[in-house]
Amino acid sequence: MKQRATLVLYFILLIYCCLWIPWRIPVNHPTDIFSIGRDMRAGYGLLWAGPESGGQLEKDYRRPVAQYATPDWPLISLRLVAATAFGAAAFLLAGARDRPHGEPSKAE
Repeated sequence: MKQRATLVLYFILLIYCCLWIPWRIPVNHPTDIFSIGRDMRAGYGLLWAGPESGGQLEKDYRRPVAQYATPDWPLISLRLVAATAFGAAAFLLAGARDRPHGEPSKAE
């Protein structure tokens, strides 16, 4: 029963990681060779809505953030790996506490 609850919480966490995602915008200034290929975080937002409009980023670059924003895939994958590691540890701990140490499981 505890493992089933752990799986449900894990899948809710995965859905959260896939819907509330980090966004970034490419920063390419033709006069600055060090900015080519760099990105700036544009914030978090829902998958279908993009990052929030407004803020300091739009003031600095004088263009709408949401129009140029793309998902930050490396950060998304890091969140998914961390959620999976946390879920696996919780799943194993929930199963280990159900039976005393050294006692075989019911399936054996």
